[in-house]
Amino acid sequence: MKKQLALLVALLILGTIWVRSIKEQVAYADTDCPACGSNEVLDFGETDDGQHCHCYDCGQEFYLTPASDYE
Repeated sequence: MKKQLALLVALLILGTIWVRSIKEQVAYADTDCPACGSNEVLDFGETDDGQHCHCYDCGQEFYLTPASDYE
């Protein structure tokens, strides 16, 4: 019984470390969602339309374009 409990605790600790290491690799955009105001905005990289962003909370997808494109 003690071995099973120790194994369960070890798996829980290793799982927590693994999830944190993966979460650190997620790229976030430096903006808030225009639809819901959340700051959990994922950065999918640059495209021809601008910086492709996706809001984690509401699912809204949008593109950011640099202000210099409008001059």
